[in-house]
Amino acid sequence: MVDYKIKNSCSLEIEAFLRDAIQLGLDIYSGKDRALQEIKELRKSISATVNNHLLTEELKQPSDIITWNATNPTRSMRTTKDLVARTNGEPVLFVVLAHGGVAAGMDTYLRYCDETCGNDSVFYVARFSTIKLGDINPQLSHTEIDYLKEQSQGRKIILFDEDIASGNTLDKAEQFFIGRIFPYGGLIVVANLDARGELIKLGFKEQLLGIGEFSLSYKEKHEKIMDLYEEKIINNNDKIEFKCEEEDSKEKGSDLASLYIPYFKIKEKNKGFFPEEQLSSKGFPFSRKKHETVVPGSF
Repeated sequence: MVDYKIKNSCSLEIEAFLRDAIQLGLDIYSGKDRALQEIKELRKSISATVNNHLLTEELKQPSDIITWNATNPTRSMRTTKDLVARTNGEPVLFVVLAHGGVAAGMDTYLRYCDETCGNDSVFYVARFSTIKLGDINPQLSHTEIDYLKEQSQGRKIILFDEDIASGNTLDKAEQFFIGRIFPYGGLIVVANLDARGELIKLGFKEQLLGIGEFSLSYKEKHEKIMDLYEEKIINNNDKIEFKCEEEDSKEKGSDLASLYIPYFKIKEKNKGFFPEEQLSSKGFPFSRKKHETVVPGSF
């Protein structure tokens, strides 16, 4: 639906269908009884007003082991816990970068709503695929920008992606959203997985420094970091043996969840960004919740 909207950027009708599809996705993900009826109604509305090609268009979403790892529900729970603390549980406008961030974003957003017992938050998606699709900016129309400005009133603003490697994608997205939509700040930038932070914790600091010494393009640097992280996933099989810098001791067989590092960057209203933080605290209670099943997004 997101890609179809971009191809038909002047259609307010398609944008309305996208909002309906987003709500439908959230209802399916959270197991709402009304979801089946919503599917029928959305299909009927699309068939009556738009070319049926939209209903049969093939979804192409390349396999990505990093995105899959970042969508781990334990990561979403940790990000949720930190978000609740940072927002004091207030309503949020939760903007997710598609396509990769949608599944993890829905999981995190729904957990946030559960944790805060709130029903006044808003979820939206904006395609920004710099590597796979070559997007220069988040793909939003003028009417979508106006919609986000309206929905931001009285809500904390969250910009979410599932992972961060070199940081270029989130940095560009952050600049776009502050420059075009939220100039007065109050933006919280979040990712479930901080690849560089976790690699450093696992003893890959020298390899990362080596990557930084080469004159590489952003895409090449991103791919090298992701290759290194993918190698870590495969070789460690979600179990790690790492050197703890603070204690100069080794922990063997530790669960990788204890080192999951979400990424946060906060811009207060009318102020600069706080220094980047890598949250390395351990011991959050990871409860199993109704949103734990990971369903790759179809937006």
